Order: sequence, then structure tokens, then C-alpha cells
Amino acid sequence: MEFFRDAVYGIMREDRLLGEIDVVHDRHDGPIRNVRGGQPLDQPMQVASFQFTIGIEALTTTDIDSLAVAINNSATEYIELQSRGFFAHLNEVCEAAGTSVKNIGQGVPTIAQMRELLRRMDLEFDEHGMLKGLRLIVHPSQLERAKQIMKEAEGDAECVRIVLEKRAEWLKNRAAYTDRALSR
Repeated sequence: MEFFRDAVYGIMREDRLLGEIDVVHDRHDGPIRNVRGGQPLDQPMQVASFQFTIGIEALTTTDIDSLAVAINNSATEYIELQSRGFFAHLNEVCEAAGTSVKNIGQGVPTIAQMRELLRRMDLEFDEHGMLKGLRLIVHPSQLERAKQIMKEAEGDAECVRIVLEKRAEWLKNRAAYTDRALSR
């Protein structure tokens, strides 16, 4: 059963949307604290599970085709469930975390709104201190404008300053953590 579960999770990691999201597998009934700092958004955890159905003959005869179909069907069901749950609560989570802007009918955020988002967001950096995981989610009709505003933000002195300050803070915290770990 662990192999089948791991296979389904492996297929999910290949999904274009869900594969980009860090996943923590948990087995409690909540409430979940899914917002860092400020007022956390307490809500019951969404139950996300999948049922794996396969005939005993496929297991006893090691029918690889039947096993592959069952794994793929379970993965598809699980991905659909996770996607629905993700988008059902995305707006609430972003609002509570302060990582959304009121831009109804205006399309892509302005450069001023991008600066404000960068100030409010907890930015992540990789082991080399490079910015990672920053995504701007927009409607497909706004894709060209989104590319334009992201390019503008990369060259905007204020946006660069904000990211550099957050990177310096991240490096400082990382150094402090490393020092504590090495002193043990």
C-alpha cells in the first residue's frame, strides 16, 4: 500500500500546478494554521484522500497493466480533489496572508501594487540565496501584461531593494541557524 500511495504522490508531483506546491502529508483533523504571522486563518482541514480499487487477481498474478491503470486512475482522482480544494480556499488564504491585491477588473497588478506585495510577502530563497517560488497567477488573457509587469518589477529599483533586504534577512537567519546547529 505504501508503494501505491508513493506512486500516486509521485504522479501528483509531475502535475503542472500541484507539482509546484510543497506538500506536507499530515494525518490530523485540524485546525490548521496555514498563515505565518499575524492572525492565522483557522479552518477545519480539508480531507483529501483517494480510494485505490484493484482486483485480487491483478495482485496475485502481478498484472502490471491493471496495476498501472489503477494507480493512474487513483492519481487522477486525487489530483482533481486537491485542485478543487486548492482553488476553493486560495482567495481566503491569500487575503489572510496579505498576499493579494484588490484589482477587480483591472487585470494585472500595477508596479506600485507589486511593490506592496513584495513588502508583505515572505519571500523564499534557495541554498545559494537566489529568489525562488515567486509566482504571479493571472488569467490567460492577461499573460502578456503579466510578463511585462514582471520584467518591469525586475528592473524597478524599489522592488530590487525590497528583495535584497529580504534576502539579507534570510541570509542572516540562515547564518544564525547554521551557527546554532554547528555549536551543538
